[in-house]
Amino acid sequence: MPRSRSRKKTQAQTQAVPRRRVAVQDDDGWTHITNTRRVATTTATTAPTTDQLIPAEIPDGLTLSQLRAQFDAHQEKWLASQTWKAITASPIASSIASSNNNTTTTRIDKFVCIALGSPSGFLRGGLVDRRAVSLFQLAAFISLIDLLSPNTRTTTATTRTTTRTAKSNATETNSERACRCYAQDPVFNRLDAELLASLGVEVVRREAFGMVDEQTVVFGPGMERRHLVEVLARRPVVFFGGPLETSKNQSVRLPEFEPNTASFWGTSVFWRSFGRT
Repeated sequence: MPRSRSRKKTQAQTQAVPRRRVAVQDDDGWTHITNTRRVATTTATTAPTTDQLIPAEIPDGLTLSQLRAQFDAHQEKWLASQTWKAITASPIASSIASSNNNTTTTRIDKFVCIALGSPSGFLRGGLVDRRAVSLFQLAAFISLIDLLSPNTRTTTATTRTTTRTAKSNATETNSERACRCYAQDPVFNRLDAELLASLGVEVVRREAFGMVDEQTVVFGPGMERRHLVEVLARRPVVFFGGPLETSKNQSVRLPEFEPNTASFWGTSVFWRSFGRT
């Protein structure tokens, strides 16, 4: 019998496609940068995939009180870290205090957190778990508010009254803070919004970028560079994120955060010289 000849794929058909970066924009105007996988291709084409930014999946049975307890534990580690101590030892606190006491210089009137991620849920259909990163970053955001905003209430576990409801906690926090506090991320779910409200932070859908001005503290360690350009053009008084290699503002580079290095990798705190334009 004659030998059966198997069909061989040509080199062009089996050549691996190099990794490339893809920008995907959702309906809310957020651009997400992702890397394509290195896969073998054939002559047949496949339908394009999209990286959907949807509310994170809440684990079964997780309650607000449990999530708040997780936050308190993460904040306790953050406040004890050398990373936080580097911020409190920097000139930023004294500079802000001087600014707030001087009516001729820039004052802080709001705090805006962008791209925090979900403190409670799983991303990408349960495949990605970055809750610890988000909880540590949220702890840093709240601590920065307490450090830089006058008349604020410390929100550590030692001062929280467990018998109060999340709603009453949010009301007390907002009433005692002189500055407004906001957070925006399309992956926030219901439980994330409730946690943030209990800490005196209001969730907004797409207004955050327009809120930034010269009296704003912007917190964005997870912000993509494209959004950095837009935000920094508005000249916020303080920016927590980075890296910003060409920034001429005063800054402190944060040391490695040992409990979770990914949370603040390459992060600095930048602030303008008060009284200057």
